[in-house]
Amino acid sequence: WIKMLKKVRQDKKEDAIGCLFHWWNGETYHPSLIMHKLKNQIKFTSRMYGYNEGNDNNRKWGRSMFDEHHPGYNFPNFQQHLLTNKVFLEWCPWHTYGRNSVETAAMRLPTVGSDRIGSMEKCWPITAFDPYDVKSQVNATLQFWKNKEWTEEVLDRAYDTCEYYNYKNAKERFIDALEKSETKSYINKRKKAGDYYEA
Repeated sequence: WIKMLKKVRQDKKEDAIGCLFHWWNGETYHPSLIMHKLKNQIKFTSRMYGYNEGNDNNRKWGRSMFDEHHPGYNFPNFQQHLLTNKVFLEWCPWHTYGRNSVETAAMRLPTVGSDRIGSMEKCWPITAFDPYDVKSQVNATLQFWKNKEWTEEVLDRAYDTCEYYNYKNAKERFIDALEKSETKSYINKRKKAGDYYEA
């Protein structure tokens, strides 16, 4: 998966910032607030991916908050379209693993997002903030927009770190957790049976 994503390329870049609509959260106001603050300083097209008006908590205004609304694409088309953006905003107020931040790291797409997303903290620690810290997210996005040297440093780190989530490493962590769990379970059973003694 990561190996494949590292081969995905898109030569077409547009002055655009993409954001993903999380249907299970339904929040459009805060991502649009970040976009609005950015529009006071730079010219770009704001995009909401995977938008579903029926799940939008702000549906009366949500449609007007972004320049473009994109439906769910199949996976390859989504990645290709995503890469036309200069920056990706991964806004999420909930604690989650966050597959998207891993994918953007593997594809070297500058990403700013929530520090409640595990993969944001792992792959993008410099650009992961409290989801309600609009100022920091705006400033990090502007850095990506204007500072090429800084951007390359952040991208290099994310690109290398995303290997933490590759199949081989994930399998090793899973097996290690299983072994620890089984050992603990075995010890607990022996203790209950009264035939386990610690040296």
